Amino acid sequence: AATEGALPRRDNAYKVELIRRVVARALTTLEGDRP
Repeated sequence: AATEGALPRRDNAYKVELIRRVVARALTTLEGDRP
């Protein structure tokens, strides 16, 4: 939270999108591993 002001909004949005993709992939993997 302290570094948000130092980061460009575009870079911050990119990081958010990247995290969303990682989370989505993790959830998909968990669903695929379920019997």
